Amino acid sequence: MFDLSKDAGPIGFNTFLAAGEFLINHLDLHANTSRIAISGFKEQLENVVSFSSDDSTSELLKKVFTLKQSSDQYQLNASDLLQSISDAIEYSNRRQVVVIFTQGGSVVNIGDAFHQYRATSGVRVSTVGHGSDANVNSHTALASDTAFTFYLGRELDNDVTVLGALLSLLEYDTCVGSNTG
Repeated sequence: MFDLSKDAGPIGFNTFLAAGEFLINHLDLHANTSRIAISGFKEQLENVVSFSSDDSTSELLKKVFTLKQSSDQYQLNASDLLQSISDAIEYSNRRQVVVIFTQGGSVVNIGDAFHQYRATSGVRVSTVGHGSDANVNSHTALASDTAFTFYLGRELDNDVTVLGALLSLLEYDTCVGSNTG
């Protein structure tokens, strides 16, 4: 989900698009098991594309780059964003993950709404912000865990490759590691 308000500025918005491109290019999608939807939001959610893994990556990227940043500042109530997420999610036994590309300032009245939603739905939420201007409190309130918050930008010395950690959340059910006990 891409925040289309002017909150991120042109550089931040382009960073969000590059982050989306990175994730799409590196996801390991499998026929009939993967489903991705891309949406933009201002005052309400606008579905851009919904597709299954038999769609080509290049077709998906074309859709991502149709997103245009608004010249206005919008605010979206968190409960409305949650309702849009609930309406868009296909509940199944598959893992459900929502990635929100935002500075955090355009989503208002978050409170405990996202924490309650995650507890009842099992949907995991990750956030991606740009630069030191990203609203850390909003990102923390939106994300399932602080480990699912990512901040990109030259001044932070973080480029899109830090999203490799997010790929594991999107692709794997459990963390696989060695036990040296």
